[in-house]
Amino acid sequence: PPSPSPYKGLSAFQEPDAPHFFGREALAEKLTQVVYQRPLVAIIGASGSGKSSLVFAGLIPRLRQLGWQVVSFRPGNRPYFRLAEQLIPLLEPLLSETDQLVEISKLAIALQQQNLTLTDISDRILQKSPQSKRLLLVADQFEELYTLCETGNVEETVRSQQRFLDELLRTVERSQNFTLVLTLRADFCEHALAYRPFAEALGHFPPELLSPMTRQELQAAIEKPAIAQGIHLAEGLTKRILNAVDASPGQLPLLEFALTLLWEKQSNGCLTHAAYDAIGGVEQALAGYAEQVYSALPSAAQRQAQQIFIQLVHPGEGTADTRRLATRREIGNHWTLVNHLADKRLVVSRQDEATGEEIVELVHEALIQEWQQLRQWLEEDRSFRIWQERLRSTIRQWETSQRDQGALLRGATLLEAEHWLHDRQPDLSATERQFVSASLELQTQEQNLRDRLRRRRVWGLSSGLATALFLVGMTTWQWHRAEVVQANAQLNTLSTSSMELYNSGKELEALLASLRAGRQLGWIFSENPETRARVVTSLQQIVYGIREYNRLDGHDRTVIDIAFSPDGELLASASDDKTVRLWQRDGTWLKTLEGHSSNVRSVSFSPDGQTLASASDDKTIRLWQRDGTAIGVLAGHQDKVNSISFSPNGELLASASADGTVKLWHRNASGEPITLSGHTGWVLSVSFSSDGQTLASAGVDGIRVWKLDGSLVTFLPVPNNLVSISFSPDGQILAAAHKDGTVQLWTRQGETLEPIPTPIEAHSDRVWRVSFSPDGQTFATASADNTVKLWRLDGTSIKTLQGHSGPIYSVSFSPDGDILASASADQTVRLWHPDNLQPITFQGHQDRASDLDYSRDGQMFATAGADKVAKLWRADGTQLAIFKGHQERVHSVSFSPDGQAIATASADGTIKIWTLEGSLLQTLEGQTTLRDVSFSPDGQILAAAAEDQTIKVWQRSGSGEFFANPVQSLSGHSDHVVVVSFSPDGQTLASSSDDETAKLWRRVSNGRFAPDPITTLSGHTSAVKDVSFSLDGQTLATGSLDGDVRLWRRNGTPLLELKGHQSRIGNVAFSPDGQTLASSSIDGKVMLWSLDGSLLSTLKYNSSQKDSSIAGLSFSPDGQTLAASTGEGKVILWNLNLDDLLARSCSWVWDYLHTNRRLNEGDRTSATLPPARTVGTPDEPAFVDGDRLDWRHSPYSR
Repeated sequence: PPSPSPYKGLSAFQEPDAPHFFGREALAEKLTQVVYQRPLVAIIGASGSGKSSLVFAGLIPRLRQLGWQVVSFRPGNRPYFRLAEQLIPLLEPLLSETDQLVEISKLAIALQQQNLTLTDISDRILQKSPQSKRLLLVADQFEELYTLCETGNVEETVRSQQRFLDELLRTVERSQNFTLVLTLRADFCEHALAYRPFAEALGHFPPELLSPMTRQELQAAIEKPAIAQGIHLAEGLTKRILNAVDASPGQLPLLEFALTLLWEKQSNGCLTHAAYDAIGGVEQALAGYAEQVYSALPSAAQRQAQQIFIQLVHPGEGTADTRRLATRREIGNHWTLVNHLADKRLVVSRQDEATGEEIVELVHEALIQEWQQLRQWLEEDRSFRIWQERLRSTIRQWETSQRDQGALLRGATLLEAEHWLHDRQPDLSATERQFVSASLELQTQEQNLRDRLRRRRVWGLSSGLATALFLVGMTTWQWHRAEVVQANAQLNTLSTSSMELYNSGKELEALLASLRAGRQLGWIFSENPETRARVVTSLQQIVYGIREYNRLDGHDRTVIDIAFSPDGELLASASDDKTVRLWQRDGTWLKTLEGHSSNVRSVSFSPDGQTLASASDDKTIRLWQRDGTAIGVLAGHQDKVNSISFSPNGELLASASADGTVKLWHRNASGEPITLSGHTGWVLSVSFSSDGQTLASAGVDGIRVWKLDGSLVTFLPVPNNLVSISFSPDGQILAAAHKDGTVQLWTRQGETLEPIPTPIEAHSDRVWRVSFSPDGQTFATASADNTVKLWRLDGTSIKTLQGHSGPIYSVSFSPDGDILASASADQTVRLWHPDNLQPITFQGHQDRASDLDYSRDGQMFATAGADKVAKLWRADGTQLAIFKGHQERVHSVSFSPDGQAIATASADGTIKIWTLEGSLLQTLEGQTTLRDVSFSPDGQILAAAAEDQTIKVWQRSGSGEFFANPVQSLSGHSDHVVVVSFSPDGQTLASSSDDETAKLWRRVSNGRFAPDPITTLSGHTSAVKDVSFSLDGQTLATGSLDGDVRLWRRNGTPLLELKGHQSRIGNVAFSPDGQTLASSSIDGKVMLWSLDGSLLSTLKYNSSQKDSSIAGLSFSPDGQTLAASTGEGKVILWNLNLDDLLARSCSWVWDYLHTNRRLNEGDRTSATLPPARTVGTPDEPAFVDGDRLDWRHSPYSR
């Protein structure tokens, strides 16, 4: 047998393989010099470019010879544990393996909770090894931080990643004899650069970009390992191999794998051409070998192998697929097969040192790219695997929360999970099945609870309803009619008033008014359909747009400052009424702290949340316990105390005063404070950096940055413009609020601050305060122009929050970032959710989703895409089927009237008819691009809009199939025909065209159409992109690129022009009751109109990409949902269900209704009790007695 191979197959070279590592010697020497000069070295290269091999077989052996201590780890899905399990053997080398596991867990938790720093640990390691000069920490395959480190909550995942990065960066900054080397795949650079501190670090310490190996380097990598063992390559073989390896870096693993197979086939000390041909060359070696191993398995084992392999790949969403670690629990009962595949070198299995669990991964990502069978499996299972990875993230959150019911699935996500549980149960682990089952069980319990509550309400209503019916029988028809008219008028007024309130920034008042209208709508005797549409659309717009969710009323004068406790459960407010008030997170007032003799300017909680400090114009600082008990008074300033802030460790309290000084006080009030002098006038604001090493102060003369011993680090002159300053959570950005309405951001460069060149033009009046979100990615500004604004770090405006009636002096995020509090001269504190509710939105297609159509029963809808496919979905957005077969983009999709088939029209000139399962039934030839397709209501005719200026008509034959070729081509348009639409009775066909007209065609007795149009609808000044009939068939709507919607009688008489869109119109759709018309434009706006031309509501799709156009638009048959497809392939489901909107409204205002002291009882009652029908007279309403509904436990609670 041949001697052990010097080639590594798909594995990276490790330290013991250094004698066989050739080709990168010069680069390894260069890196050896670089790590002495930089504390951070990022090696970035494509997958398969040899990053890990370069570090482990090239760099590390050289550094060990120079006296370096080395620690290496991969982040995996728990980066703190992965790091700790490599550190403990160096910190505690004498511990037993069991004791080391315990210490690994302890160290990981200490690092995660920041009770211990990596800086401390690196120092201890070097102290334990005096002969070691420096410590090298290698973070290999650093992209795992972004692909595997997930918590189930996107925001928490990002925060967790950033905390880990912060720990590494702090160590890079502080440790003297420490270097961090990380290897990162190039396609994950965007993830790395998304976090500003990391991006800045990479800017300060430029990465080493790993370029492809030269031909000379590759020759060395091929020949020298063999020569070192006395083996030679046949003449010309090296050249053949080099010619087969192109310049792409991903070829290296394929080369190594081919050489490994070639080594096994050596003959008489020679690697031969025959052996090279036998393995299929570099190009086919890997794929051929994998296929050979797979094909040799029994059929049952092949299915098991497929399940194993797809579990070892993390499906990319916008990035390439990557390998992932899978646990034995996830693989299930197939571990024997895993061992077999490991013996065949396709996977690598081992025991997780942190958990003791057996884990497995693909031997290399090249297997994903090169093995076609695996690629095929991944494409077939992509939707399932993406969902499964998301499910696993959610399960991790569930297990972290001790399996709290609040972390279970609900709503659409549960429907999707139920679908996959039914379809793919064998591919789910026991834990995954248990989690979905627990969610379904909870759903059943909650539904039973709702049913009981409903029965109790109905029982309570029965006696009142009987009385009401008796009284109705005693009144005249005229009185009833007048009552209905009056009730509808009142609802219209209330709904209109709610929108006026909303547009003026009075969000809570608007929601209450709309909520009252919605509740009353269900209890009037006969609502006007137009009234219902107005009420529902107004409520929908407010529910999905509102951000203010509570208001704290209690202070008698201006509220100057606010602060959350570190646990987010308390809020303190400081006021000119000389008091501090403590509030619970839900808005419940707890206590008023009295003691100051003048205005209270600032409040600050200690990091442990047990102490509250308040600063006042009375020149003092008062300390309070968390429950409001007074602790003591800090006196020493000679003038007003304008601002206070606790240091990150809680030991110091900084204060800024109008006496021109900053003082540092010990928290226990012992000893004299340190006084920092230097400002030439008032000091307005103080802020500690997150590392607690520096303090910034803002005065009328500018910004000063101090060390805590009182020495000045830097001074930035900003004369007569500063108001306040604030450090970002990572301490790398300092934000300054200015009198002129601007915000200036400064980046921290060592001990200096560098301004970001262009100040942000933030407000029209003075900016009082800047506050960063906990993740440091956004900040909020409070201004004298009565608004709060949210911003990204690049200065992009996100949202303006309106509602305060006076200047806003302070703004603060809760520690979890879920709440933004603002304090104002209007004597209130307002609580906002930075993110408002969003309609269900999901990616339907990889390119433009050009059309959308509901089935008649409303249980499904279908979409057509420019990605050449159509798709079938459940009403909740769960994908059911995909229709593949068209050669060009699919423009249109239409359900047959019986709901059993779907027709698609394509740019490839064909219409295809499919079963709902995705099987192709028939292909109809149109000979030109087909833009739209529509079934007649009786299902006997298919009409298609064609780009050759005709309408193609197909008719069913006696067999039930359609004739393959059109039976008619209707001519009359002078440009592309865009849309065809049948009247509800099927006797008229409408067509719209780029020739600026729509035409109506009459169906004749033989089932075909008269050759000439009945009438032409003229008036638009640009292409008519859509035409639609109302439910009764008597009204048509057209939408045009001229920006107008027009209504017409069926005979062609113009009725109305609806003007309001500022952009070209693409779609029009009538609601099922015929009372509302929806129109969409390419700017992402959908407008809802009453048929008298009144604009009811505007829905907006906010795209993160360039194409925000609405491409398809359709009401569900019950009118409860308006669905849209977009230019970037997404599907949006706007909720128009009154009961659901009412539930969401009640959930949103629950805290406000139950904690705000200035609301009257009528406001509370109208939003928590459904009023019964009136009895006696309309002036004396009767209300149902009984239980209040607790909407906090509704499925719509946030």
